[in-house]
Amino acid sequence: MARAPALHAGGREFESPTVHKNNLNGLAEIEEKIENSGFYKYQGIAPEGFILVPVEVIEDLQDFDNWKEFKNEGFAWLDERSKQALKKY
Repeated sequence: MARAPALHAGGREFESPTVHKNNLNGLAEIEEKIENSGFYKYQGIAPEGFILVPVEVIEDLQDFDNWKEFKNEGFAWLDERSKQALKKY
């Protein structure tokens, strides 16, 4: 963490903010949420304990191979497929 002295408006020195590794992780999370904004904008609409799933994802579950993947991966599969389906919108 390198800090460089800088002058405040009153002429006093203060240390400039530094970029921490946590900030980089936060930026990656923000970029991911922006990229998948179609998915995240519906996150707060569903009542507690429920999730909203696009119709396309439900139709994908009719395929037996997709159903097996869903049974093995659970909600991670639903999240990933929902993000892919909602990128179109």
